[in-house]
Amino acid sequence: MVKPLKVSLFNLQRGGPCQLLSLLARCRKMLHNVRDRVKWRLFVPAGGTLYRWVVNHFCWWPLAWMDRQKRWHPNAERRIVYYLWFFPTPSETFVQRELMALIDAGISVEIVAHTAEQEELFGAEPKALMKRTRYLRPISKLEVTRCAWRFFWRGPLRFINACLFVLFSRYDSRKSPALDLEVLGRYMVLAAVLREKYAQHVHAPWASVDAVVAMVAARLLRISYTVQARAYDIHRHSSAVGLSVKLANAAFVITNSRYNEAKLRSLLPSGNEAKIRAIYNGINLSRFQPSERVARGSHAVSILSVADFVEPKGLEYLMLACKILKERGYPITCQIVGGKVPTETNYYIKLQKLRRALAMDEIEFLGRQPFDFVLQKYGAADLFVLPAVTASHGGRDITPNVLIEAMAMKLPVVSTFSGAIPEIVDDGVCGLLVQPRNEQALAEAILRLIEDPPLARMLGSNARKKVEERFDIQKNIAQFVSLFTNGIEAPEVASLNNLKAVAEGLQH
Repeated sequence: MVKPLKVSLFNLQRGGPCQLLSLLARCRKMLHNVRDRVKWRLFVPAGGTLYRWVVNHFCWWPLAWMDRQKRWHPNAERRIVYYLWFFPTPSETFVQRELMALIDAGISVEIVAHTAEQEELFGAEPKALMKRTRYLRPISKLEVTRCAWRFFWRGPLRFINACLFVLFSRYDSRKSPALDLEVLGRYMVLAAVLREKYAQHVHAPWASVDAVVAMVAARLLRISYTVQARAYDIHRHSSAVGLSVKLANAAFVITNSRYNEAKLRSLLPSGNEAKIRAIYNGINLSRFQPSERVARGSHAVSILSVADFVEPKGLEYLMLACKILKERGYPITCQIVGGKVPTETNYYIKLQKLRRALAMDEIEFLGRQPFDFVLQKYGAADLFVLPAVTASHGGRDITPNVLIEAMAMKLPVVSTFSGAIPEIVDDGVCGLLVQPRNEQALAEAILRLIEDPPLARMLGSNARKKVEERFDIQKNIAQFVSLFTNGIEAPEVASLNNLKAVAEGLQH
């Protein structure tokens, strides 16, 4: 509470300059307090109410009204740009492999990203991709202003409509004026880079806010846009907001399983279901050369898991299963290769506390490691376990790349009936599957492989065959090449009724 100013002219004269400065400081403080009260008690609530009202009433606003895509010469080389926030990142090796395979197939593809993550873990291939990546961070206000003026003068109506779409659309669960400003700046700078590179198509490998940025930039330049929806960007409860908009405005949508395909089809307006294409993740089999495994003898059973410390991995159930095996007298070691994720720090702390409570020195947390290190661990382990679950936020593993890698190394694998894992692992044929969140069943499956070495060898051999048939990137990338060369057509401008239907669906 501001004290009243009781300063007589006599006291002011006696105090001289110091008293005057004190009076001015108190006046300034009083004015700041009044300003803050008016701001937080009047303008901020009123502005928030107005913002929500505008979004609720204009969220149907289309990305384009009658603005059609540019026509390119059919024989011209199609320049494709992948746009994402982090690249490369150790947890998304499948994106790196996809890009390398497209480049090897002769597709003109470039990468635009904002930053790399944990560069010290990268090998030769990711570093080669970094050299051809255009990094945007940091984006300055001056750069955004220049881009805005440039696009405004070239096409004022198209530019204004793109900005209004960002302001009105419910494109993300975190939508706010601050996020709107970020998206506006990002899409303008991305559009400038795409124009500089003479890009004819932009692809978003995740259906996140990055997809919104790519989508709006593509429409501003009147080029085609596609999106890839994989895991958390589909199934997290928060990801449901805006997903239909990202899909509806894409020329086609790629996903990595039949499990996802059914979900995505239900989110598209009637008549657009055919744009969904299911293409499995692939690995470069030449990098995975399994050696003959020797008999274990009296040594402890070596269990391996490769997973970041996030809830969908279900790592606590692996730890509990290891405790069960130890209590039954089976010598084991369990190594978990993976790091903590800032957004799930509480889960990491939970695992650390659980390890101490179980008093299990046999369980090692190795942190994130270079791929060559992980490859060595695949070769040294006796079996691989990934106890995937559906997390409280709805996220889940769909087609865990580490399962495919372990199977390529002829490791017998144990996992769960979660997500699209049954599309990777045929239960009892190339691995064992149990119900999620059941450490007892998980321990029994591991025990079955320990006590039956011929079964473990058979499952490992069948696993390698399954990967060769379904997850060889040299085969799967042909579908990408076909889509990027022949399957991109000018997306039809959705009718206003369809756009309103999508918006009404988001409200409910």
